Amino acid sequence: MKSRRLEAVQLLDEKVIQRHVFERINESTAERRKLFPDRFQAYASKFRVAIPEYALSKPEHRPDFRIFFNDRAPLNAEVEWTRSRFRSHGDEVAEAHYRHGRGFLVVLQDDRDRTPHWARDLDLVTIDVEDFTWWFNSEAKRMLESSLMFHAPRSGLASRRYWVVYVGRSGGGQDDYLKLGLPKGCWAFRYTQGANLRNIMAIQRGDLVIFSTEWSMPVNMGRKIYPGVDWSCRHVDVLEVTDGYWCEIKDPTFESPAWSGQPEDKSYMHYFRFSPTPRNASQYRSAGIDSVRGTEFVQDDPADVELCNAFRMSNTQAGAPFQISLVALEALRRRLS
Repeated sequence: MKSRRLEAVQLLDEKVIQRHVFERINESTAERRKLFPDRFQAYASKFRVAIPEYALSKPEHRPDFRIFFNDRAPLNAEVEWTRSRFRSHGDEVAEAHYRHGRGFLVVLQDDRDRTPHWARDLDLVTIDVEDFTWWFNSEAKRMLESSLMFHAPRSGLASRRYWVVYVGRSGGGQDDYLKLGLPKGCWAFRYTQGANLRNIMAIQRGDLVIFSTEWSMPVNMGRKIYPGVDWSCRHVDVLEVTDGYWCEIKDPTFESPAWSGQPEDKSYMHYFRFSPTPRNASQYRSAGIDSVRGTEFVQDDPADVELCNAFRMSNTQAGAPFQISLVALEALRRRLS
């Protein structure tokens, strides 16, 4: 038997390319334009959310992503190594879900000459291989750690991260957390993109999240969460993530009673789950009588400055998570103890 050539062995799964595309689509309008065919360029700035593996009917099909916009019909996007690999989906799927401005293909190579005639007219964009290579080189360790934490959480090889989430009163966030999220052990974020979404997507099983709410600020102080300033936070929980990021289209927990049940109208898409009960001494559940005070933080303590910066940044970014060091977390836990 002829031995297989090593270079012909496919060591990368197609889902790695899908992850690259998903992150780039959510990165910014400029990055999104690179992955949209010419006829869809005008919609790059109107992006709302990309939902992976969205179920379509007539005929049944799950595109890799269904992309929603603010003022036009959604687009379906299928990520393949090459154009010719789309042949497995068939002409009926192409006609119903990709032709006539309904969707497009994203590929590493456009091997048009090897493609069935019915797939040659589909809108298509080719990934920049150099950009994909750079992305993979920079993200491989993070993806490996995420997989290890999921499949072998006790291996000790994955790095735990620590995240600060500011939960304010405006928009009902505080009530959502205390009455809905904390009892259920789940939290969700509104539509976002760029660095904020990257942080949300980086949350994985085993991480610790510091939820901070019941904030008080002096009048006219705005968002000045700095060491030495007279602010206070009466409710701080340090809890372990049990299920990392996913895009959720059905859960009604944080939706208004008027929600239609359709993804197009959903306000919260970006989720993770956590244990409402502390699992060891590094974690903490507020007793409702705590008070972390800004006047107790000092400007010349790097851990105090780091914590205040994280609280303030999460505040100014609509409650998006911000990562802190273990040293900063330990400083906070000493205060909570």
